[in-house]
Amino acid sequence: MSLSFSQIQQAWQAQDPSLVDKLCTLATQADAFPETPIPEHELTFDRFLDKIFSHQFREQHPEVQFAERVAMIAKLEADEGVYPLPDRYKIHIILTALWEDGSAYSRTILKQAITALPVSYGVWKGLKRIYKQAEFSQDYEVFGQIAAQIDLQRFNQTANAAVSLATKTYMSLRAWRYLRQLGQQMPIGYIDAAVSVLASYDETMTAGSLEQTNSWVLNHICFHNSLDYGVNRFSSRSPRKLFDAKGRAFAEAWQRDPEPLIQLLAIAKNEAVRQFATDSLKHDFKTQLRDVSGATLQYLSAGQAHSKARDEMIVWLLENSPHFEKSKFQTLGLHQVVLQLLHSHYPAAYQYAIGYAKSYAQDLSLTELMLLAMSDYEPVRAFAINNILSRDPVSDIGVNGWGQLLDTEHHYQTASKQLSKHFTRRDLTPEWFFERLTSGRTHSVKFAIKKLPELYSAKELGTEYFIRVAQQLDIPEQQDFAANNDSDCMDFALDQLRRLDLSQVNAAVWQMLLLHPLSQSTITDWFDEDVLSAATLDMSYWHALAYEPDWQVSEYVEQLKSADTPIKNWQKHLAFDEYLAENVRSWLSDVRRFAPIDLGFDWLMNLAHSEQALYREFAIDRINKGFLPADFIAYLDSNEGDSTDNASSNGTDDKDSNSDATTEVDLTGQRYLFTGKMQSMTRARPKKL
Repeated sequence: MSLSFSQIQQAWQAQDPSLVDKLCTLATQADAFPETPIPEHELTFDRFLDKIFSHQFREQHPEVQFAERVAMIAKLEADEGVYPLPDRYKIHIILTALWEDGSAYSRTILKQAITALPVSYGVWKGLKRIYKQAEFSQDYEVFGQIAAQIDLQRFNQTANAAVSLATKTYMSLRAWRYLRQLGQQMPIGYIDAAVSVLASYDETMTAGSLEQTNSWVLNHICFHNSLDYGVNRFSSRSPRKLFDAKGRAFAEAWQRDPEPLIQLLAIAKNEAVRQFATDSLKHDFKTQLRDVSGATLQYLSAGQAHSKARDEMIVWLLENSPHFEKSKFQTLGLHQVVLQLLHSHYPAAYQYAIGYAKSYAQDLSLTELMLLAMSDYEPVRAFAINNILSRDPVSDIGVNGWGQLLDTEHHYQTASKQLSKHFTRRDLTPEWFFERLTSGRTHSVKFAIKKLPELYSAKELGTEYFIRVAQQLDIPEQQDFAANNDSDCMDFALDQLRRLDLSQVNAAVWQMLLLHPLSQSTITDWFDEDVLSAATLDMSYWHALAYEPDWQVSEYVEQLKSADTPIKNWQKHLAFDEYLAENVRSWLSDVRRFAPIDLGFDWLMNLAHSEQALYREFAIDRINKGFLPADFIAYLDSNEGDSTDNASSNGTDDKDSNSDATTEVDLTGQRYLFTGKMQSMTRARPKKL
């Protein structure tokens, strides 16, 4: 989808919540191709770049370069030429408008745009202006976002990078200079600004990564006094953590108040930064945080969904404070705070939560226990399954609950035992088994294959049941049959079908199953063994399977590939199968299954003219064994019908003269010896026959 700048302006005026997505689309879309050649004197943005990066331009005095750049940019933005400035270079207008508007909507969109937009020319012009104004007005939130974005992308250079390394380095140096001046003149302001910067680093950065070691602002905040650094970069040492009690800049400012660090722990996007906040709090405020309020814990708990650093801090606060007794957690509003730690990735956190839940949360909902039973951590799974087993298996858990556990890697044996022990046919219905069989999950499929025949006979379920199962099965997208549980299920369904009266099954079912990769081998064997009669299937179907040109134009094949119901993977990958075609031609060659005349003389003659030897040999063999000379005459007459229509208008004399004409038949090098009556038979005789 291509967007214009006018559409972006309309979205901004209408306060469109998807404005950021539209801005990203505009920033990355290709420029329109000019309909007419651009005049040589016309200034375009590409020509502007070529000029300012040229050796001749760079040799001029810096003030002259600056003046010429300003003049050329003003000319480009005036849009007075034949080829206007592409719309993506005007994004700075929207960014500036969002900044100046200052409403809740504009500020939210602006913060999202700073993070999402690529650093291209149009975007950069807006970010640079906003950065300087945010710095001047002490808007630490916006300042921090832009500073962190530039700091992380400083060395992310490509051949056609929109913003040079020197420019981004200058902005990073300027950001730290501003922070350093705040620390020297107004320490409280430094902490607020540093928290905003740290909270803005992307979640993908890790301590010790190339992004972290190449950063300038982040390393100064964390390691200003401990790491060696040069003009614009730090030493290459990779720290395991960002916290360094002696190395961090303005350590005394960090030790004044825990609130900024608590806020950082709650809002930071990056786990390494959250760990910095946790380590700082534990190091600097061990005594002061003994009096932390329950509201603070609730505030932290409402932050990032999965954060080891956050959960470590919550447990430390709970254990460090003498005011928090487990028996009072309900009253203090900490009950849910602790139970959420059951989903933590921090071992001490989920162990603490398990200990609490055993005594004070025996009434956890079944939904919650099911989630915990599928945890990545064995202690949490053990706690959940023990709690589940302590409840009534029928009334509390039910067949659906055990069915969910049957699908898990860790509890399928327990679920299988409970289902077999406590549930009967009334609970384990055929439809329940149908869902298990077609689920594609290993343990559910295995349980259903084993248990279904114990409760229901194949005759009781009927052919339609197993046909429905087979029709639901599919192959994986990667076509890895070996790892596909549906393969075992298909074998089971076909085995059950074999026990029933197959003659009552619609031929269309066998047509589909013969093409299905999971059932093809078995159905092929059934045709070989005459369990199924090949003659019951439509001849046009066999033609398509035996002869590739017919496959390509087959209506049946086309319907399979474009069915109204959702297309399955095996239908998407359906293609002519030469191995299957060889089997089909062997069936068609078997006179016990098909008389040669059933195949169609015209079809065989079509194959006899094929360029492929295997088709010619098959057709000629069938023709030799099953057709009379009269069939050749009828075939030739039908093929000559169109050509004789025009000749018929020439009169009776022409007809008589043509009737005795000799007809040449191409028998592809084969010779035919007619004996007995056929040796003396005239042409008129087979016509009467």
